[in-house]
Amino acid sequence: MRRNIIALSMVLVLVLLSIHSGCTDNEEPNIVIEDPPLEEDKVHTTMFVHTGDEAEIDINWSLANATADFGFELYKEISKEGENLLISPWSIMAALGMIYEGTRGETAHEMQKVLHLTTNDTQRHDSFQKLLRDINDPDLECKLSSPNGYFVDEDYPLNEEYMDLLEEVFRTEANELDILADPDGSREFINQWAFDRTNGKIADLIPKDQDMTEVVLVLANALYFNAAWEHPFDPEHTEKGEFETSDGTFVEVDMMCNVGGRLRLDYYAPNHYSVIELPYTEDDVSMLIILPDGNSLAYVESLMEDDFHETLDHIRSNMYSRTVNVKLPRFKIEDDYELAQPLTDIGMTTVFKRADLSGIGPGLERISFVYHKTYISVNETGTEAAAATTGAASIGVNPQFYADHPFLFMIQQKSTGNILFMGKVEDPTA
Repeated sequence: MRRNIIALSMVLVLVLLSIHSGCTDNEEPNIVIEDPPLEEDKVHTTMFVHTGDEAEIDINWSLANATADFGFELYKEISKEGENLLISPWSIMAALGMIYEGTRGETAHEMQKVLHLTTNDTQRHDSFQKLLRDINDPDLECKLSSPNGYFVDEDYPLNEEYMDLLEEVFRTEANELDILADPDGSREFINQWAFDRTNGKIADLIPKDQDMTEVVLVLANALYFNAAWEHPFDPEHTEKGEFETSDGTFVEVDMMCNVGGRLRLDYYAPNHYSVIELPYTEDDVSMLIILPDGNSLAYVESLMEDDFHETLDHIRSNMYSRTVNVKLPRFKIEDDYELAQPLTDIGMTTVFKRADLSGIGPGLERISFVYHKTYISVNETGTEAAAATTGAASIGVNPQFYADHPFLFMIQQKSTGNILFMGKVEDPTA
């Protein structure tokens, strides 16, 4: 029989998942259509037993916090010492969230734990709707968009409830293609969709060497961001400087400078690291930069491993405005990741082996591969990216925030705390 495959792609961040129904290589390919799920087995059905404490847990749950915690766990899993890294926690969450809504049983339980999602369907769906509405707000003074799309083979019967949920909750664009008969043409169509929605920054979303002959469904999320700094760096002040990498070697970089005592930024400096918030002209979006006191990024990361969103909340609530001398290297990161193994390693195992995806449609058995592709460029004028306690201080010498060694950065939507992009710069010249 034919193995039915779902491909889930996240653009910019891009994730590509394929889902097989089981068969041996010697069996004759054929689409198998199973009986539809019983009426009570709806996508909206609560999947797990609620404990007595769940109501309180749900009240305190937020999708932005879940995205931050999941994103940092994945960041730590794929991080390699000495290498730059960029992921979009939001884009990965949106794409995997669409899959999660069609899972059942142990598959759903594992995904829920890894993604830190609530099992309260209404609250979860409302949260996805709100964050998508806020991200795609046409009144923002920057280019920020995160469309979702699905591409289904014209002969594959998606569950009606699942299609309705994708449209109502995830605002997903629907496309019917002849994927099984024309896999190469379908790949080109999907890649063009991704290319168009990331301003040309993400090309070849699905690689040409990826076998598409058994794909029946592609789910895609795109995230694009382009904004100017509220306080741009003067290119005439950019200078050559040295950046010490994690192994102690030095590389020459173009160091953007804003010094001289006139730049006021939100700032916080606890033990071991300091933080600044660089605002964009759109005041609801900003970049947080976390700079270790010395060349000790791995140690600072280890301080944030538990309850990452609580660490971020603590940082945000303790930042205060003061004059800061800033030096930041220009940098650009383009990368792609295969995420099936990292997701497995952090606990999402069943979905890659023998999954229950009956909420999506018949004959689907597992996710087989995950691709993730990212781009970011930071310069004097701003950022282009495609896939993210009050304190008082005496006035003294202006603190120096010189990012001349590895640092962690995040792009956030301030009103929700949602992390759009997360990464680290180990070598700006790489």
